[in-house]
This record gives sequence, C-alpha cells and structure tokens, in this order.
Amino acid sequence: MTDSAHEHRDHSETYEALRHGYYQLLERIYARLLDEPENKPADRTRIAQLAEEEAASLDTEDFRHEIVEAVKDDLEHTRETLASEGETIRDTLSDWAGDVGAKLLSIADQTDVTLEQIRNEAERTHPREWIAGHVTSPKRLKCVDCGAVLHQKTFGPLPKCPECGGQSFRRA
Repeated sequence: MTDSAHEHRDHSETYEALRHGYYQLLERIYARLLDEPENKPADRTRIAQLAEEEAASLDTEDFRHEIVEAVKDDLEHTRETLASEGETIRDTLSDWAGDVGAKLLSIADQTDVTLEQIRNEAERTHPREWIAGHVTSPKRLKCVDCGAVLHQKTFGPLPKCPECGGQSFRRA
C-alpha cells in the first residue's frame, strides 16, 4: 500500500472515530436531559457539566477534548437559537414532540433570555472565531478574510478557506 493510501485510510479511521465519539456523547447527554425531573432547565453550566461527566465514557480517548468542546458548542448554539426564536419554535415543538419538545424548551428557560441578549451583544462585538486545523462539528462558517462561506459538512479538522487560503472563520 502506498503512503497516500495509508494516509487516506488513517484519515478515514480518524474521521470515523471523531464522528462516532461526537454522536455517542450527544446521545448520552440527550438521554440524561430526558431523564431529569420536569422543568429543570438545561442552561450553559448544566450542558457543560453533562458533557464533562459523560466524556469519560466515550469509546475513544483520541480527540476527547475536541469532541466534548464541539458537542458543548453545538448544544449551546441550539440553546441560543431556541432562546432567540422562542415563540415560533415553542409552538412548533409543543405540537410536534411532547416530552422531547418540552425538554428542549427548558433549555431556553425565560430566566436565561436576558443573559442571552447580553451574550449575543458580546458575540456581535467580539464574535467567536474558528481556526483552520481545529476539530469542529458540522456548521456554516464565513472566512474572516474574504467572506466566502464554508460548509463544514462533517465532524473533523476545519480546512483553510478554499477561496483565499484564510485560516479564521466566524459563524455564517
């Protein structure tokens, strides 16, 4: 087997381990949230706590930190979206999913809305950046240098911007 074939196989195995670990951790956190007593909000602190507690049970130790951070980031983004899109999503989920909808809505507990507005303002003035080469989950990002939109479709290392070679990205 050539070096290129070995490298491709190693990359595929790494990707599969990352993907498996990401979904394994996400599934365990959701299960824990669903098992918690009614009306216990899943705020930023609780999500982080669950992710850290469940991380030790992942099948892989490789990239454990990156997997945990990606899951926390994605769950926080979901919580933020639920908080900002409140009523529309609340109505849809209430009709659609019963217990699951109710648990997701607890993430956007009204006591968090004011704090969320403050965080959103901070994000607008100092937005989070993702750097090429860092492991991230699927998301749409915009190159800081040229504005090109990058669709990160899989869990894995973030590539350089295909348009300009830039290495810094923000959410699109």
